[in-house]
Amino acid sequence: MDARKKQKVIIGTLVAVILGMCVGYAALSQILTITGTSGISGDFKVEFTKIEEGTMVNATTVTTGGIGSTTANFTVDLKKPGSSAIYDLTVENKGTIDAILASIEGVDESNGKEPVDIVYSVTGIKDGDILNSGEQKKFQVKVVWNASSTNVPTTSKSLTLKLNYEQNTGSSIVTTPESCFSMNENGVITGYTCDDKDVVIPSTIYGVSVIKIGANAFIDDRITSIVIPESVIEIEDNAIMGNNLTTIVNKTGRPFNWERVFGGDPWEDELAITGTYGKVTVISG
Repeated sequence: MDARKKQKVIIGTLVAVILGMCVGYAALSQILTITGTSGISGDFKVEFTKIEEGTMVNATTVTTGGIGSTTANFTVDLKKPGSSAIYDLTVENKGTIDAILASIEGVDESNGKEPVDIVYSVTGIKDGDILNSGEQKKFQVKVVWNASSTNVPTTSKSLTLKLNYEQNTGSSIVTTPESCFSMNENGVITGYTCDDKDVVIPSTIYGVSVIKIGANAFIDDRITSIVIPESVIEIEDNAIMGNNLTTIVNKTGRPFNWERVFGGDPWEDELAITGTYGKVTVISG
């Protein structure tokens, strides 16, 4: 058996379909089916143990169920633009093997699809969260029908959110707390406020995907290493300038203009995924 025992907890298929008219708006039925798979034997057991209705705005829960395993589900009606529903979910490590959340996937992919006025977010959980044997973790799934929407969606929309848990061997990289970063509503990191010199940027901050590292975001912060998550698609000039960097881990698989990222020649146009730039080595993650 592979030493890194793995389990995936999958939140899947959030479907919005038109049911009818209600006070001039369509009533949407949305089904979030939370399912999971386990491909190992032994006592690695991470599962959902609770689902609770949170804050509801012009929304009504129809059903909830499936708790007590790696699957769960709920159905909620959103009545009109501005409606929203929050559900609190709890995962628990009932095994004897400590676990770590290796990655969270799916929110960006779903929100990028039509209808864009239906938006999902996940808060209270992030890459690198450790779930030791016997511990619980609560997080939130939120569904919103954009209040400024002037159109009734005519197609369904799916969310497949994957929480990928692995055995925690103690060697995993720990993600820097979300509170250490300043980020705008567009997913652009604009600043760093903590003292830790080894920075691991999370892929999401308070439910918003990190897609860009802005100009001067890490200027003169004296950091020595930084891990860039897969979600990042752009790094602006001078984003990581004036530090004591020795290593950058580029997990995106995308090329960037590292000379300009470090505050070098503004006319430099070379793009690369990895490379060595003075004392800094950029490696792939």
